[in-house]
Amino acid sequence: MPRSRRLAKTRRTELTEFQFWELLLGPGNDRGISDFESPFLRRAAWYEHREELMEAPTPGMRPWGFWEYEVGHHPADVGIDGQAAELKRLGLLSDSEKGLLEGMHALGGERKRRRSRCERAEEEGVD
Repeated sequence: MPRSRRLAKTRRTELTEFQFWELLLGPGNDRGISDFESPFLRRAAWYEHREELMEAPTPGMRPWGFWEYEVGHHPADVGIDGQAAELKRLGLLSDSEKGLLEGMHALGGERKRRRSRCERAEEEGVD
């Protein structure tokens, strides 16, 4: 008589708040230890919660888990400019991200110009 096989139950594990932030920003909390029982479980949690974690970052940036588990290295400059440059180099920036980043750079340039005008006006004593 053939045996009936039980299908393995796949359970979605919920992340704690600390685990979520560790996958987003990387290990290195104030206690100096990981909130996961093992590096294997941290990696598994990344792939299980990847979509949720990828929604959170700023355009041109990716979570720590993305760099660690999918790219295999982290950009030298972990700020937005460094991450965006590395994503561009790898061909991983979406068209919408490119547009948003260009807008952010243009806005930053306009703010610098306004600040310079204000500083010059203060130096000249003009209100």
